[in-house]
Amino acid sequence: MKKLLFLVIILMLANTSANAIVIGDTIQGTISNTSYNWSSTVATVSAEVEFSAVFTNLTMLADFSADTDTVTLSYENTSQWPNITVGALSFFFFDFNLPDEITGLTELVNDFPDQGSFATFFNADSIQIDVPMTNTNPGDLFSSTFRVDTAPAPVPEPSTILLLGSGLLGLGWYGRKRKKA
Repeated sequence: MKKLLFLVIILMLANTSANAIVIGDTIQGTISNTSYNWSSTVATVSAEVEFSAVFTNLTMLADFSADTDTVTLSYENTSQWPNITVGALSFFFFDFNLPDEITGLTELVNDFPDQGSFATFFNADSIQIDVPMTNTNPGDLFSSTFRVDTAPAPVPEPSTILLLGSGLLGLGWYGRKRKKA
């Protein structure tokens, strides 16, 4: 009886998720500005970079990490000409397959040149990060990392307590019946 109760408690605790972004989740994304447009694509979260766009003068990457619930945006000037100006970039990701709702974006690291602050927008299943206009030289590589903040899924307390209580009553009834026999 004690072993069965211990097993039930362990199974209930094991059913909780530690991370909001999970390997295998699918996310849709797009990057755009006045000069470049990366068509919307679907990616699966993995150990590899999920989104990449290679254009004539630049490479842009977006990498989601399931270990730390972060997204890292990278920009590299691959041209041979100095002082390339890239207009404001808009990274937009949507249709997250998350168990929790997105409640915010927290900037953790930013080594983009000081061209103004990033604008971030989010709702329950999408995020948008706008990067201001940037002047770059050949070989410049910039990145910024944001944590995707989520709220825990609401727990329906009355039904959980009812289910746990009825299970314990059933175990007690079974034990009593077995003791009489």
